[in-house]
Amino acid sequence: MSTTALAPRSGLRSSIREFFFAEEVPYTLALLRITLPMVLLVPVLQRWPYIRELYSTDGSPSPLWINFGSPNLLPIPSATIAVALYAFMIFGFVTTMLGWFTRASLIAVTILYTYFTLLDSMTTMTKYTVIASHVLMLLAFSGCGAVWSFDAWMRASKTSGWSALPQRPLAPVWPRRLIAILLGVVYLGSAATKMHTPGYFSGDQLAYWMLTNMNLANPLGERLSLYPASLVVSAYVVILWEISFLLVCWRGWGRTLSIGLGYLFHIMTGLLLGLFIFPLLYAVLYLSLFGERDIQILGKKLRYWGRRHSWLAWTAWTPRWITRFRPQWPLGQSLAVYSGAAAVAMLVNMEVEYRRDVYGERRPEGRYALAPIDPQILSQRLHEAPGLDPADKMFAFDIGTELLGEVLMDRRKEYRQGEQAVIQCSLQPAHEDLFVEVTLRDATNRILKRNGVVVPRESLRGNVYYSLDGSLEPGDYAFVLRIDGKEIARKSFQLNPEA
Repeated sequence: MSTTALAPRSGLRSSIREFFFAEEVPYTLALLRITLPMVLLVPVLQRWPYIRELYSTDGSPSPLWINFGSPNLLPIPSATIAVALYAFMIFGFVTTMLGWFTRASLIAVTILYTYFTLLDSMTTMTKYTVIASHVLMLLAFSGCGAVWSFDAWMRASKTSGWSALPQRPLAPVWPRRLIAILLGVVYLGSAATKMHTPGYFSGDQLAYWMLTNMNLANPLGERLSLYPASLVVSAYVVILWEISFLLVCWRGWGRTLSIGLGYLFHIMTGLLLGLFIFPLLYAVLYLSLFGERDIQILGKKLRYWGRRHSWLAWTAWTPRWITRFRPQWPLGQSLAVYSGAAAVAMLVNMEVEYRRDVYGERRPEGRYALAPIDPQILSQRLHEAPGLDPADKMFAFDIGTELLGEVLMDRRKEYRQGEQAVIQCSLQPAHEDLFVEVTLRDATNRILKRNGVVVPRESLRGNVYYSLDGSLEPGDYAFVLRIDGKEIARKSFQLNPEA
């Protein structure tokens, strides 16, 4: 009986051990090592001109640790040190992509990238920087430099040249598994946040985001915001996908479906919400869900397509000079070149930043100074703001017949006698308790019916219902919206005879 009881337990332990500690050729981790720095270098290089202002004592850094009551937890560097360290971080990203002293480069990049994001919690630190820091740390403990790297090339040249590369250098799979688990945990946290956000399920949160250019211009999002019912459906699909991702993303159709929906979701966040770095980051991190066999199958297909299509010939062709070239650098010599290149990058960066003279310290006129504000503008800024115009409180005014949850699903310009019209007024957050009046008027602007609804401050929309019965003759009519006794908007429609 004891043996029977222990068998499932032993099987579970063996499955867990196989899941985390099986060995494979780390093709996907090598691809992740190459592509992740490419994505992160985009914002890193964008912030290079502002190193002095964002990350040094010469500027106005906003360290995260001050928020937790530890003002001296980590030192804030001087401008020269910040510029030098930032240059070394960029150099580390490049050497990580090349796979040159891969582990050392990844350790340095992980420490410096995390440090700089912590130094500027206002702008540099975002959700994607936190995720990227964890992934860089996991890559530092992985065997991602065993293939497709300068390190692997150097190791092969010390033995039997290029022919030593196909010996399948194996590495444990647990770093790749942990990166995949990290993706799923982030999705679970995102789903938990959405569940506590009422504006998410009604589509309001997405609609407001689509109408702004907070990130990048997103004209497609502005158009899709005109169809709020699609946003409600998408909201429920996305939250179900985020909850189930960690459970089904490992194999079979579940993996295909979850990865496919994931790529679609992140592409749409770029097109509809103006995001750029976050979708690229996740597109790269999805590599952690593919194993050695997946890359081998892809490689065979690329070589097959390369032989059949001339424009893909590069997939089946390897330059012969690469196979003949066998660098013979001793470790000490390679380390000296690495250190010298890093030193040159840091010195050049410091010199360029010094010559830029962002504060004008070496100008004949002296440092730049703030100009005094115009007295008239100052008085306007200090004067008590006037009350908000009622028109500014309205977000949208639509008429239709069907509701999906709280959102008007259809928009109508024609009705038939006997139908019920739903008039929906959407308001801007935040607003006070409002009485919204909707009047029905004929073609001569004469008021035929009057109705209204109280929209409390915690609500973003109010609905008014009108029965278009036989008391109304076929013809042209209009619904007129009034707030605080002021006409805000009107919607014209045509009433047709009953079918």
